[in-house]
Amino acid sequence: TRAALLLMLAAALGTLAAAHAATWTRSQADQAAFRTAADARAVASDYSALETWAAGPRYRAIPGVTAATPLTIAPLDVGRTIRDGLLAGVDPEAVGSIGNVSAGNAALIDTLAQQSFEVAAKPLPGNPRRIAVTIDAAFDADPTVETSVETDGTIPQNGAAIRVTAILRDADGRLFRTSTASGVVDRPAQRLILTLTNPTAPDLRPAGPLAIEAIELQIDVLDQIAIFGSVDLIALEVSDAVSGDDGWTSVELPAGAIGWAWTLFDGSPTATAYTPPPGAPNRIAIGRAAELFGGFGNPGLVFRLYAGPPRDAPLAAIASRTFLDRTGAAVGDELGISSLGQALRVKVVGMTELFAPFDPARPALIVDIAALDVVRFLGAGRTDQADEWWLTLEPGGEPAVLVALRERTAGTSEVIGRAELTRSLSTDPVPLGLIGVLGLGSLAAMLFAGIGFLVSSTISTSERFGEFALLRALGLSTGQLSLWLSIESIFLLGVGLAMGSALGFLLAWLVLPFATLTQTGLPPIPAPEVIVPWEAIVPTYLGAIALFILSLWLVRRQLPDIRISGVLRARES
Repeated sequence: TRAALLLMLAAALGTLAAAHAATWTRSQADQAAFRTAADARAVASDYSALETWAAGPRYRAIPGVTAATPLTIAPLDVGRTIRDGLLAGVDPEAVGSIGNVSAGNAALIDTLAQQSFEVAAKPLPGNPRRIAVTIDAAFDADPTVETSVETDGTIPQNGAAIRVTAILRDADGRLFRTSTASGVVDRPAQRLILTLTNPTAPDLRPAGPLAIEAIELQIDVLDQIAIFGSVDLIALEVSDAVSGDDGWTSVELPAGAIGWAWTLFDGSPTATAYTPPPGAPNRIAIGRAAELFGGFGNPGLVFRLYAGPPRDAPLAAIASRTFLDRTGAAVGDELGISSLGQALRVKVVGMTELFAPFDPARPALIVDIAALDVVRFLGAGRTDQADEWWLTLEPGGEPAVLVALRERTAGTSEVIGRAELTRSLSTDPVPLGLIGVLGLGSLAAMLFAGIGFLVSSTISTSERFGEFALLRALGLSTGQLSLWLSIESIFLLGVGLAMGSALGFLLAWLVLPFATLTQTGLPPIPAPEVIVPWEAIVPTYLGAIALFILSLWLVRRQLPDIRISGVLRARES
């Protein structure tokens, strides 16, 4: 019994030590995978020098990067219920293959993609580097407002200007503004060129295919005059060349198409719808009664031709359990939220317990980044940088990629590599020391248990010489006695090891989820999964077999010393 108890305790400690080492190691890898969310994660700098569209192409051009997808992350509020929420926009088509997405979340991402609204953006042919917008401008000045204006209504030179900008959607679903081209307000057939290149990195170009989301015409009156008239969008062309007059491709203007509309910004907090004159969907007209005044304090007018979402279409969103618990909402509900001062309408299409790399304790909504960009742009005119990028890397390419991402020109504030973070977490000396102590303790316990078992077997055999002599006298051979003792040893070893392993597994299951902590002492995310590496316990069982063979050899050496007559006489006396 004592020998079996020693073996049981030693096996339990060995199983617990092996399970702790394996569970802790796996937990560090899981924590690194969760915090990275992909092979590498690049958080954008608040003061990045890159163009809004340039981060994706630049990162994909780094040797070792095979894919990249953007995310936008913003705070969200829900009345007084949630003040610290998180709104994340992801690309449903890319995040499932690039990010650390579980099977359950992958199904939710598919649902998100299916239920997100589509916008009738105008596709552009090729991979444009320039866009040409041709306009006819016919404005006159009102001579009754300013005496310096000629009686024929001629506008003074540099007295007013028209500025044209295009808002494009790239292959990542992000919106970005082109450069702005300026024209005059009283000249027909003006061809204004918008460039899509980065002067500091001429080899970079937006990720294609591209599509036009909006065209903005801004009319500014610089002098203290009043103007009236009209401007017509005449033509839209694109070119894949950086310069030159050849290679232009005409694109049909989207004005009047389904899903496209005009809106007007006149400096007031909200935009107003604008309706072009009948039969002229490409015309902006400012009548004499609504003439535009210039001078200090008089903002210009911005007319935007844009592709909008279906009327009153909410943002499809995957909600975290914390969000649903705190708001009392359920899957299928629609509710209003606020993000960066903008009111949004969302529809919950799914619920997730955990979505890397976001803290499950923080209420969160996951939406389609393209839909979120459209709503943000239409509401506030913003086309911001992506807040971070998730990247897929070639095997073994992480060190070089991380060095490139951490360069000042990469526009990043933080770069996390999964393998690098895993190494950092897995080499923490404090938990490694604990693992070593448990390992050495289990080895010492097994050593003492083995010695105790051998001593117990030897002493037990010596004390039972009389019993063995009597059995020999009744006809049992030395081989039969050895078999009998072997069965006893096997029973003791089997019971001790089996019960010890079961006890060790029970302790691991009860203790390790609470003992496998992070470097800060907080519970890890995701929760650790208890792992019992049975292959690491095999040496214990092999040691038990060796112990059995050694004890059997020692016992067999004692059995020939049994003299039946001498032992029986000694017991009678």
